[in-house]
Amino acid sequence: MGLERICRVLQAVDSNYSTDLFTPILAEISEVTGQKDSPGEVGVAFRVIADHLRSLSFAIADGAFPSNEGRGYVLRRMLRRATRYGRVLNMHEPFIYKLVPVLAEVMGDAFPEIQKQQKHVQNVIKAEETSFGLTLDRGLEIFDKMVSTPETKKAILSGEDAFKLYDTYGFPLDLTRLMCEERGIGTDENAFEKLMQQQRTRAREAGKFKATLDEWTEISAGPDSKFVGYDVFRTESKSAGSVSMSRGNCSLFWMSLHSTQNPEVKSVITELLSKMLKSGMWLMCRNKVTQLFIFVKSKVPKLKKTLRNLLRNSLRTTLR
Repeated sequence: MGLERICRVLQAVDSNYSTDLFTPILAEISEVTGQKDSPGEVGVAFRVIADHLRSLSFAIADGAFPSNEGRGYVLRRMLRRATRYGRVLNMHEPFIYKLVPVLAEVMGDAFPEIQKQQKHVQNVIKAEETSFGLTLDRGLEIFDKMVSTPETKKAILSGEDAFKLYDTYGFPLDLTRLMCEERGIGTDENAFEKLMQQQRTRAREAGKFKATLDEWTEISAGPDSKFVGYDVFRTESKSAGSVSMSRGNCSLFWMSLHSTQNPEVKSVITELLSKMLKSGMWLMCRNKVTQLFIFVKSKVPKLKKTLRNLLRNSLRTTLR
C-alpha cells in the first residue's frame, strides 16, 4: 500500500483525495480558480491538477526538467494535460505554479527538497504553462473543427489530424486521445505512428553531414607537403590549391601548404585570419605546418561568399 492508501484507511475516508494529503491542495485550487469542487467534469479537473501537481513538483525538485525526450517528455505531457484541464475551470492564464506553496506546506516534512526548491519548481512550471498556453487555445479551436467534420463524427479522428495537433500545437497523443474519448470518438493511432516515424527519419537525415565539394582550384604547382616540425618550429609556406565544402550556414576551406621562402604568403594568410576572427569567425589548424583548415560560420550567405572569394582572390593575386 502506498502512502495515500494508508492515510485513507487510517482517516476512514472513501477516497485518496479526501485525505489530508489532498484536501489542502483541492481547497487551494478552489481559491485560485474561483470554482467549487463538485461531481462531474469539474471534480475530475480538480483531481487531475492536484495529482499532476504533486508528480511534477517532486520530479522537478529532484532535478528533472520538462523536455521533448525521456523522462522530461513525461513531465511535459503531465503538465500539458493539467493545463488543458485548467481550461475546464476557465483558467486561461498560468495558475498551476501558484499551487506549489501549499504542496510544500503539506509535504515539506516528508520531502524537504520541495521546500528548498520551491521557487525553482514554481519558475519551471510557470514557464512551461506560459509556453503551452500560447498554442493551447488555438489548438483546441482547431480540434473542435476537426471533430465537427462529417467524417470524424462517424467514428474516428484521422492520424493526419492527430499529428497536426502534435506537430503544430504540441498536443501529446494521449491528450488528443483523451479529448476524443470525451467526444465519443476514436483516434487513428497507427496512421499517427507512421507519420511520427517519417518525421524521425527526416530529422535523422537532416542531421547527417553532407558536404558538397567545389572544384579544386590550383594556385601554384609544387611538390607534396613536407612535415618539417621535427627540425624547426617555424617555416614559410605557400598554398598549392584550395577547395571548399559547404553545409547550411557553415563553410570549410582547405588549403594544402608546403615549404617555401615566400614571405608574402604568410602575410596574406595572417591578414585573412585576422579579418575572419574580427568578423566573429572561428578557425581550426591541423598539423600547424602542413595543413590549414579554416571554418567560416555565418548566417549571412553574402558574408560567407565574400570571405570565400576574398581568400581565393588574395592568394591568386599574391602568388602570380
